[in-house]
Amino acid sequence: MRRVVFLSVAAVFWMRMLGLSSAPAWAVTRMTVSPSTDLQGQQVVQVTGEEWPANAVVGIFTVYLDSDGNLEALGPVTDAHTDGGGSFSQSVKVKRVIDQEHDCAKLGPGDKCALFAADKPHAINRAQVDITFAPK
Repeated sequence: MRRVVFLSVAAVFWMRMLGLSSAPAWAVTRMTVSPSTDLQGQQVVQVTGEEWPANAVVGIFTVYLDSDGNLEALGPVTDAHTDGGGSFSQSVKVKRVIDQEHDCAKLGPGDKCALFAADKPHAINRAQVDITFAPK
């Protein structure tokens, strides 16, 4: 199980995709993924979050990042809903093969896959947990 306090460069690229011109100050959020290693394609993992905005929607999806931290591909979004205290727990199906060129079990040198989460619609709060897949 891995735990991360806040996010990397992928958030900037996701924000650009949403049409946001500049990154607002990042809030401290937490996200845990269990399990997060030796995953199989389409495996269901448990994602929990703390210190998110109360009663918010958080989008969670698999991302493929190249060795420079650039977002190369992303999988479908699963929505989680936080409670009044800013916590959530959501089952998420991870995607190993994101597209023909991006297979999380066959990473290029320095590339990685992760589960990424951001609150909707503005992505002010975000988190990322690296995940690994069993070799194919």
